[in-house]
Amino acid sequence: MYNHGTCLSRGGVVVADKCPLVVGRESARWLAVEEPELGAPPALAALAERPSLALLLKKMPDREGDVIALARRALFGEEDGVSSEEGAKVPPTVAAEVRADGVPGLLVPADRHRRAAVLDILFPKMVCAVVEPPSVAEPPHVALMFGAWQRRAVLSAAALPHVAPKVLRHGFYSGIDIEHPQLLSKTVDEYELRPDKDYAETIVLMVAVGAAEPALAEPDQVDGPPPELLELGPIHVSEDAVVGATECERFFPAGYDAPKPTPKPKEKKKKKGIYGTAEPLTVRISPTRQIRYELTCRTILTTSEYTESEGVTKAHYTRYESERGSSDVIAATKINYVEGAEP
Repeated sequence: MYNHGTCLSRGGVVVADKCPLVVGRESARWLAVEEPELGAPPALAALAERPSLALLLKKMPDREGDVIALARRALFGEEDGVSSEEGAKVPPTVAAEVRADGVPGLLVPADRHRRAAVLDILFPKMVCAVVEPPSVAEPPHVALMFGAWQRRAVLSAAALPHVAPKVLRHGFYSGIDIEHPQLLSKTVDEYELRPDKDYAETIVLMVAVGAAEPALAEPDQVDGPPPELLELGPIHVSEDAVVGATECERFFPAGYDAPKPTPKPKEKKKKKGIYGTAEPLTVRISPTRQIRYELTCRTILTTSEYTESEGVTKAHYTRYESERGSSDVIAATKINYVEGAEP
């Protein structure tokens, strides 16, 4: 039996990184596109449910040649420098050892294109660090239109576990005009806030009728709108996916999914003429008596503007108010006594 680490090193490659993982059903179907033998039901089931080990191999510095060719030679063919005598038993390769019931247990990309695809599946973080992720392809789809009064039944059917993945978008519109639809709201919560509703308003669903990638389609997948929605009696259903793409571009144009911008609150500017209270002011009436006043003003005034000498009374504030104008000092209110002053 082969020692896999020795086999790789003798083949001129070493392990640069490794990642134990469960591939999952969708990624398993992608791998089956690159290696058709992995599309067999036993192989798909094993990849989707059982742990796998992904190895990132690199060429040893002293070896020449392509790393893909070196890896495939080490794992699928005879090792370099080992010759088999005539009649001698040739030991099985690593690929043969991990093969069971006709199902391969090992995948090595055959070319650079397949290597790129497999790296994207098994080492996505490494790939995303150097390449922008591709845009997600939309599956073929059609538009289904219902009366807005059916919204609760329609949205309940659309939320069913086997239906929800097929409902890509929905919105509420003012009528049945397919050529020039007028959007009312994108969510049922926004629609419920509308004060006036009528029976001419509609709800339109963008529904997938197939897989975005045919190679990833489930064998038992049925194309077409879900029967749970068709049973509700839609007003309109797109003739096919080609017509549906055109109609959905009108109902759900580019940028439809962009979040609604939230307006920033305006900063309130301080305006003159707003009533305010100045800092409390202590006025000494005599060497042993002082009164504390609180001045209510249109503009906040500092205590330095009210520096007074002994013998000041309320009359001085009245005179001060008349000199400055009644638009500034509104009142001088005595709020307490100190140093034994009587109220």
